[in-house]
Amino acid sequence: MKTNEEKLAIYRAYLEGKEIEIKYAGGPWVAPNGKPSFDYSQYDYRIKPDRIKVRTMTVAKAYVMPEGYIFWTLTEPAYPYKEATRAPEFDLVANP
Repeated sequence: MKTNEEKLAIYRAYLEGKEIEIKYAGGPWVAPNGKPSFDYSQYDYRIKPDRIKVRTMTVAKAYVMPEGYIFWTLTEPAYPYKEATRAPEFDLVANP
């Protein structure tokens, strides 16, 4: 059971045009059909949460060649770079 303050916050959010979701007896959260009745004896209500954007990181792995230069790659090095030594301290990280 929600407190009166929580109920008021949900109703204010509804009046402001935010999406409200309902849940009946432990079921999943769903969008109401039409205007919500705000019948807390049968349903639970919440403000629909914002979607969380998952950020993925791209890591360019650094390798040091025997000649002393560094190169970066997104995959494992192939021939002729088998002599390269992994240098994680020089990795580059990018967030799209």
